[in-house]
Amino acid sequence: MVDRKAARRYARALFYQAQEEGEVATTREALDALAAAHQAQPALGPVLRHPLIPAERKREVLRQALEGATDGPVPEGLREFIGLVVDKRRTALLPAIAELFAALADAAARVVRADVRCAVPLTAEEQERLRAVLGGVFGGTPVLELQVDPSLIGGAIVRVGDTVFDGSVRRSLRVLAQDLKVSVLATTRQ
Repeated sequence: MVDRKAARRYARALFYQAQEEGEVATTREALDALAAAHQAQPALGPVLRHPLIPAERKREVLRQALEGATDGPVPEGLREFIGLVVDKRRTALLPAIAELFAALADAAARVVRADVRCAVPLTAEEQERLRAVLGGVFGGTPVLELQVDPSLIGGAIVRVGDTVFDGSVRRSLRVLAQDLKVSVLATTRQ
């Protein structure tokens, strides 16, 4: 189980360091690439967590994963940070640190990420209207992550953080069915 509090502390420390050095974007790209490499190479996690593998070997594995996954140079602050994470035996936190760092970078840049599931693909005009609405509600610059889900029948479900807007036809039909059940029960009791 990942210690989210510890991951949050590490992510904040790395974010503030990257912010001071003007390396937030490159650090984020490198962390995202490292998280993707971690996911693409299932053997990487057990190697990093194994207590008998020396820290120097773990640093080397992470350095190679970073350099192989990124196009440009890896920020020096991130290299040092990864060394610290290895020394503190917190490598299992790296995927969570990457996720939390991305959230901090989005918040600082006032980027609002919205997961949008819709029954049919949205037109460019519909996407712009949705961005405008979400920008008005949440502030900042909305970034839409679109997914087509025909099971919704029609409409869309939009998730921004913990907030969900369910405007799907499937939900409307469930609400209608529930209302009909309540109505039938109320009339049979009279």
